[in-house]
Amino acid sequence: MAKDAYDSLIETLEIQTNLYLMNKINAGRQEVENGNVEKIETLDDSDNWREEL
Repeated sequence: MAKDAYDSLIETLEIQTNLYLMNKINAGRQEVENGNVEKIETLDDSDNWREEL
Protein backbone atom coordinates (compact mmCIF):
# COMPACT_ATOMS: atom_id res chain seq x y z
CA MET A 1 0.00 0.00 0.00
CA ALA A 2 1.32 3.42 -0.91
CA LYS A 3 2.06 5.90 1.88
CA ASP A 4 -0.65 8.34 0.70
CA ALA A 5 -3.26 5.59 0.61
CA TYR A 6 -2.23 4.39 4.08
CA ASP A 7 -2.36 7.94 5.48
CA SER A 8 -5.83 8.43 3.99
CA LEU A 9 -7.03 5.15 5.47
CA ILE A 10 -5.72 6.05 8.93
CA GLU A 11 -7.31 9.51 8.78
CA THR A 12 -10.63 7.99 7.72
CA LEU A 13 -10.48 5.53 10.62
CA GLU A 14 -9.65 8.34 13.05
CA ILE A 15 -12.67 10.30 11.87
CA GLN A 16 -15.02 7.31 11.92
CA THR A 17 -14.04 6.39 15.46
CA ASN A 18 -14.47 9.96 16.75
CA LEU A 19 -18.02 10.24 18.08
CA TYR A 20 -17.95 14.05 18.09
CA LEU A 21 -16.99 14.21 14.41
CA MET A 22 -19.42 11.53 13.30
CA ASN A 23 -22.26 13.31 15.11
CA LYS A 24 -21.27 16.55 13.39
CA ILE A 25 -21.09 14.86 9.98
CA ASN A 26 -24.42 13.10 10.43
CA ALA A 27 -26.12 16.29 11.65
CA GLY A 28 -24.84 18.10 8.56
CA ARG A 29 -26.08 15.35 6.28
CA GLN A 30 -29.49 15.50 7.94
CA GLU A 31 -29.65 19.28 7.43
CA VAL A 32 -28.92 18.81 3.72
CA GLU A 33 -31.47 16.00 3.45
CA ASN A 34 -34.09 18.20 5.14
CA GLY A 35 -33.37 20.97 2.64
CA ASN A 36 -32.13 23.39 5.28
CA VAL A 37 -28.78 23.95 3.55
CA GLU A 38 -27.56 23.52 0.00
CA LYS A 39 -24.21 21.91 0.80
CA ILE A 40 -22.12 20.64 3.65
CA GLU A 41 -19.35 23.05 4.54
CA THR A 42 -15.87 21.82 5.33
CA LEU A 43 -14.65 21.62 8.90
CA ASP A 44 -13.46 24.90 10.31
CA ASP A 45 -9.77 24.77 11.18
CA SER A 46 -10.64 26.21 14.57
CA ASP A 47 -12.52 23.00 15.44
CA ASN A 48 -9.21 21.29 16.26
CA TRP A 49 -10.91 17.90 16.01
CA ARG A 50 -7.59 16.02 16.21
CA GLU A 51 -7.22 17.20 19.81
CA GLU A 52 -10.24 15.09 20.70
CA LEU A 53 -8.71 11.83 19.42
